[in-house]
Amino acid sequence: MKTNNIDERVNIKSKLERVNRSISTRDYKTSVNLMISVYEEAIKILYKTYLGQIDNPGDVLQCIIELNKDKKPSIRTMQFGQFIGFLKNTSFLEEVIKLLPEDANKKFQFDKSEFIRKISELNKIRVQDVHQNVSTLPPEFVKMNFEYLKLFLKKFGVDSRKETLIEFGSLKTQKIVGEIQLYKSLNNVFYTENVDCLDATYFSAKIPKHQKHEEIGRYWTEVEQRLKNGSLTLRRIISLSNEDKRNSKLLWLLFDLIPKHYEYLNKSAFFSVFKTSRVRQYKESDKSAQIVNLIMMYNRENPNIGHAWLFSTHTETHVNEREYLYLYGDNISILKSIFNDMYLSSDKLNNDLIKEMISQQTNEQVDIERVNNAIIKLDQQKDILFSKDDIELIKTVYEKIFNNENQEEGFVF
Repeated sequence: MKTNNIDERVNIKSKLERVNRSISTRDYKTSVNLMISVYEEAIKILYKTYLGQIDNPGDVLQCIIELNKDKKPSIRTMQFGQFIGFLKNTSFLEEVIKLLPEDANKKFQFDKSEFIRKISELNKIRVQDVHQNVSTLPPEFVKMNFEYLKLFLKKFGVDSRKETLIEFGSLKTQKIVGEIQLYKSLNNVFYTENVDCLDATYFSAKIPKHQKHEEIGRYWTEVEQRLKNGSLTLRRIISLSNEDKRNSKLLWLLFDLIPKHYEYLNKSAFFSVFKTSRVRQYKESDKSAQIVNLIMMYNRENPNIGHAWLFSTHTETHVNEREYLYLYGDNISILKSIFNDMYLSSDKLNNDLIKEMISQQTNEQVDIERVNNAIIKLDQQKDILFSKDDIELIKTVYEKIFNNENQEEGFVF
């Protein structure tokens, strides 16, 4: 799994130097092939960098699916002709331009139709190379296309300039500011990297509200779809604290999160409950502990390579100003061990624990009839976020819980 744009930029720099040498020796066949290869590398970098930030990623992904036909849809395996179709039939480049720094627009005026014409011409030359000797191409044509390529790379910030990243061993780090920017970063990795494992904590004292922002909705929709089709394994640690006097977060866990995930609970979704009272200081206090949150994405076949996001649980910080530390590279095993420690220090969610949490709140044994009565009452509370359409689902799930159906299956991390 590629995670380092710096390595890719170095690769581009090396190929540009080879184009220079091939032009000087009039080896125009090599020049054309190398320029096409650089365009492919550059487009992949733009795709990986900006897909999670553009307005219409769904249209872009659908185009890639159609271009790959019966094959697994991936931009990594596309041929140059498919790249041309991708750029021609989507607004990807136009949307990327809107996200570029203002000074980038001063370098040269980008004309998409002219760009498509030039790269189509290069592709045509490569295809026809079987029937004609491209070494007879006019030197001016090759040199002009090489200059245009370099302008394109500068315009879109994909030249060999080093990114301002801090080295931490083999991990790279970036600071992200604002909740929406966090979700853009999460979506970018989800859509561009081959991840099948997601580890996440939820240590905030608040329950999640229905978020209307497209980036947030897109992220959770993708998580749900992958859980259902078995292409993602989710582990989520959820904290409960004495500070939550109304038990809003517990009610959200019991009557919103569990019912919606019960069909794949302990199959592709694994939840554990962490009681913050376990980390109280020397004096008794009902104040919840402020613990660092951690989100990780990686592939099970190579779990040392991946992405991680660290952030505070402090609720007084406005979501637009909250800071996140994003780390990625080939040395995330340390962070994975930290998550594993927290996960193992928590109580794994299963039928027995769910029934125990309900009984503890009422100080008595609870049966399905009392649970159904509680659901009816909860439906009238404004801070519980399930709709009336979910009531039957919740009742059905709790009937299964009290019948001890869907017992947990083993999964080793």
